[in-house]
Amino acid sequence: MTARAETWKTPTVPYTLIDAVNRAAAATGSPRYAMAASGADYNGHRVDVDTGIRRGWRAHYTWAGLRWLERGATFERALETALRSREALAKGGQVRVRFSEYAKDDDHLPTDERRALLRDRGLLPEDEADAADAAEWRDWRYAEVHGALDWDRRFGGGTVAALLAMEPSQTRADFVAARDEALSARRGR
Repeated sequence: MTARAETWKTPTVPYTLIDAVNRAAAATGSPRYAMAASGADYNGHRVDVDTGIRRGWRAHYTWAGLRWLERGATFERALETALRSREALAKGGQVRVRFSEYAKDDDHLPTDERRALLRDRGLLPEDEADAADAAEWRDWRYAEVHGALDWDRRFGGGTVAALLAMEPSQTRADFVAARDEALSARRGR
């Protein structure tokens, strides 16, 4: 059997735009703030189920380093552990299963049975999961959160507030105009 890369994901657990700002601030702020936010309900993580150089499947996520949930497990056990983890169930959480094109062990390959199990447990091929997020809750404003925080850090407040005041029906151009207006007001022009 010839291996090919394949990625499956759960749709992301939805979160609000304010949650997105808090998530980004925790990820890019001080270590103290990151630790304080570690138990917040908006602080879900992507839990990966994949294989490495060692035998078996593993489930893990990254938060101030690699956090192992399973190692050397069966595919089914690693998947179930990931799906039950608090990291995957909190807002913003997600489970991603990756089959590598470099798999040399038949146990690491995608099979029809595994694909059926993934669908049964709520995972979709990556492009379908991303489309579900975009169709159900994620709009253009989420992509602007990190930039808005960066503008506030560099030039003073107002950019995040302008973003939070935007409606999904507005456009990025409307946001840029509001951001520039807030910056001009801060500079007294």
